[in-house]
Amino acid sequence: MLAKRIAGLEDAARLKTGRWSGWRPFRVAVLREEARDVSSFALTPLGDAPLAPPLAGQFVTVRLGDADDAPVRSWTLSDHDDAPDHYRLTVKRLAGGTGSARLHEIGARGGTVWLRPPSGRFTLKRDGFMRVVLISAGIGVTPMLAMLKAHRARRDSPPPLVWIHQARSGETHVFAAAAKDAALAHVFYSAPRESDAGHEAGRLGAERLREILAPAYTTSPFGREIELPGIYSDVYVCGPAPFEAMVRDALTAMGVPPGQIRSESFVPAAQPEPVIAQARVDFGGVIAQWTESANPSLLELAETAGLAPGFGCRSGSCGACESTLVSGSVEHSPSPAIPLAAGRILLCCARPASDVVIALD
Repeated sequence: MLAKRIAGLEDAARLKTGRWSGWRPFRVAVLREEARDVSSFALTPLGDAPLAPPLAGQFVTVRLGDADDAPVRSWTLSDHDDAPDHYRLTVKRLAGGTGSARLHEIGARGGTVWLRPPSGRFTLKRDGFMRVVLISAGIGVTPMLAMLKAHRARRDSPPPLVWIHQARSGETHVFAAAAKDAALAHVFYSAPRESDAGHEAGRLGAERLREILAPAYTTSPFGREIELPGIYSDVYVCGPAPFEAMVRDALTAMGVPPGQIRSESFVPAAQPEPVIAQARVDFGGVIAQWTESANPSLLELAETAGLAPGFGCRSGSCGACESTLVSGSVEHSPSPAIPLAAGRILLCCARPASDVVIALD
């Protein structure tokens, strides 16, 4: 139990280690082609400043050029290291996707991109004793490989891990060798080739998910084996929205508590209740009036005033809209997923609690 407690404290400390403010330049190099239209990239920082160790499952916000109006994208880190000297991204080149195409082009010539520190709430819990279940589809595999590696690096005897993945075929299965190397892996190919092996043909459905996860399993949280019902698992889901919805509905129907189901999402949160009726907001000389009837975030208010602050997720996760609160006070809702220094705010989830003056980064 002490080892589990230490692991939790160490992961909490990593959120504050080696972090930087604003955009930081990184050199991009192509590591390898992982599958059709999917490549991994190594992003190495320019300079000697320490590199923030990410939690398994986090993402980085990437600006694909030096100009302030360059495209900004968020991609999940596909590797895990408690003391990294670079980050790894694994990105699918999408037809018509300007961001993914730009990254592939920059990587091919060894160019530079600019990053915010790792962020995100979709992270592996490394101090638990329940079975870990990873469920992914398509390029949603990327955080799962980082989670698998982090899970195996636990100091104590880690609980069992099950990885369930859906792909079209072996040709499009990213990290196929790693998935099939997991102790308990279930791989589904919806359109397998004759040469594909080590998979179940078809699509993962609710009934098959129940067959895999419902049976009891054994774990050793106190130095001795105990048996737990299958519904007591820490589940992580990443894939297309319909896939995530199917999995969540199936798990809920099985009786898995909602708090044990975690999924990657950049969906903006519902509007919070305002704490004041109106406020004067000064964006460095551009004055805007905030009212409780409209209740916009400070990012939305700045955009309405004709400004163009940087942003990524619009949900308090990526840090791309971080700015300086010169005077006044704000309320954040939801709470930022990244640690903020004194006087720093996230425009996308902040609303004024008084008249405020803000310096946009």
